[in-house]
This record gives sequence, structure tokens and C-alpha cells, in this order.
Amino acid sequence: DKLRDIDEGELGCRVLLAGSPTRADHLITACEPAIRSFMGKTNPDDTDLDTDRLLQDLRDAAKLARRGLVNDWVSTTLNMDFEEFRKHGRSELLESHYHDVWETIRRYDIGAELLITLFDASREPVIIRMDGMGDALWESDYSTIGTGGPTARAFLCQVDWPGEMPLGECMYEVLRAKFAAEKTRDVGRGTTVNISVEGRKHYLASQKGFEFYQRRLMPYKTPKLRFDPSFIEDDSDHEPASVKQEPPTRSSE
Repeated sequence: DKLRDIDEGELGCRVLLAGSPTRADHLITACEPAIRSFMGKTNPDDTDLDTDRLLQDLRDAAKLARRGLVNDWVSTTLNMDFEEFRKHGRSELLESHYHDVWETIRRYDIGAELLITLFDASREPVIIRMDGMGDALWESDYSTIGTGGPTARAFLCQVDWPGEMPLGECMYEVLRAKFAAEKTRDVGRGTTVNISVEGRKHYLASQKGFEFYQRRLMPYKTPKLRFDPSFIEDDSDHEPASVKQEPPTRSSE
């Protein structure tokens, strides 16, 4: 279950999660008040200010959630709470151990990522990605999270995203990226396509529609190309290599 819905009256926010489901739910619960407050905004002239405020509120909520996880980790690992470690850790631990603990705290990852999708007061879509360090990033056009995120992003970043894109074309590009990401470790093949319209209506791609795109995109393979010796040239005189010349060995390539 990778999706969570947060509803506020007629409006809705859909949150995609990655990582530990328990920690992701904990993070969503911490962020929910900020999300509901944003969905209650009604002045289209303040959308940028409202979104900036939402980003800051999400960071503050994530900071508190991360602090709680860090405190739990310190208590479990050292048998003392964070404040006790901060005050007495240097005197009670070996110097190297003390600095290792601080380094772990500094790099402590929540273990979950969120992709928050909702609409502002002017009914323009807003995409916010929350990473494992608790930062909230305002994305444009698309975003990805999880183990397969970098692979999917490599495909999506090649698309020339217009101001508006036909739904069918958008589904094609998103599924192309998803199917490619399935080659990544830990990315499952289970796929659901959710479609939101101005935050008020939610649709699902039918099985017929999903299979239509799947037949055209799977399996994702690059066609083999025939090598032609004329594709290379002699570096000494920059003349095209003879078509009768034997192609170079793998070691010389």
C-alpha cells in the first residue's frame, strides 16, 4: 500500500510513500495539519506565499518526527535519552565513540520518503517531495521517490514537458519510466495509475488501459544496431576508415 489520502471537504491530497511504511505513516501524521491548513486556503493571489509556508511547516513537522526517532535510537543504543547524551555523553563515553554517535545523529535518515500531491487555491497542481533527511522540495512537472526513483527520473528528465500535456501522452511517459525502474533492485511490478483533476476527482486507469500501454512498453529493450566500419576514422589523418578494414577489437575500443 503505497498511497494515502488526506481529505478536506471536497478537496483531496494524495501522498505516495517509499521506505518503511510505519515511519512513512508517522511522518504523514506529523505533516497532516500543515497539509490540511494549505488545502483550506482560498485566495488565488497568495498561492506562492501559501506554498512557501506549507514547505516550511512540512520541514518543521519532519524535524520533530526526526528528533523523536533520533531520541529513540539514542535511548536504545546508549541506554540514555538524547538530552542526557548531549550533557554527559562526552564524559561517559570514549572520545571516538562520542564523535561516532554525533556523526550518526547528523546523518540520521528517517527511513521514509513522501511525495505529496495536491492543488493550490487557483487549482494549480503542487508536487512536494520529502526526503529521508526531512527536507521538503517543491518540484515542477514530475518527481520520483524510492529505490527506483533515480532510474525513473533519468527517463522523465528527457521529456520536454509542456505547460499542458494530453493525458494519454502523460500516462505513456510515466509508465515508461516506471517499467524501466522495475529493472532496479527492490522495485515491484505492481502498478496503479491514479489521476487527479483539480483536487476534486480521483480516477484510476482501468485494467484495459494499463494493458494497452504495457503491451507497447514491455519488455523495455534497446534495439540492436549493426556496426559499420565507416563510423570510425583514423586519428592520424582524420580520413574515414576503409569499409574493408576489420573493425577494432574490443580491447582497442
